[in-house]
Amino acid sequence: MVRPKKQRRVLFITNAEGDVILSNEEVEAIRLVDFEGRKQEEAAELMGISQPTLNRILNSARKKIAEAVLNGKSIGIKSNVMLKGDNVRIAIATERGGLNDVVSNVFGRCRYFTIVDVENGIKRVDVKENPGFSQEREPGIAAAQFLIDEGVEVVIAGNMGPNSSQILTNAGIKFYLVSGVSAEEAIKRLVEGTLTSTPPFRQRRRFRRWEHNK
Repeated sequence: MVRPKKQRRVLFITNAEGDVILSNEEVEAIRLVDFEGRKQEEAAELMGISQPTLNRILNSARKKIAEAVLNGKSIGIKSNVMLKGDNVRIAIATERGGLNDVVSNVFGRCRYFTIVDVENGIKRVDVKENPGFSQEREPGIAAAQFLIDEGVEVVIAGNMGPNSSQILTNAGIKFYLVSGVSAEEAIKRLVEGTLTSTPPFRQRRRFRRWEHNK
């Protein structure tokens, strides 16, 4: 039996042409270990994968980079997260709801989720109240569970806490962090493979404490 591929947390997501192609997972591994100098154990934890898997990704990435440097080839990046034409259900954290609303800076306490079914373009748009908005405690967990029940496959928000992001990851739901754009523009970038995000946290301790809003 083929073991299902574990969902990986990748914060660097983009597309770029080149002779030698790195996947976003390979770029993320290089960023964490070689650029930021994190230990492999810590990098694997941040990506949501095992250390042997991280080691395989690193070896593949480094071999490609060496090939490009030694043979004078350009390096490209290919997003393996989402391709054009995919049928997918997307939830965007918003405050008023709708495609024209700006992506909310918070996940757990956003007022509404704009839920969009994409099938060769936008097929359906629903605006639903976020049950986490009125929760006194752990709004991110309530919001994440609500989206799982809604059958969402991708989540877009301005920020996200570690608890809610872990729940989404365990459910196989991809999430992207972006702000300052409309829900419609975020979906467009996602489908085109050009949606990028900046790491949303600053580590305080080695693994699990981050400083940001839920």
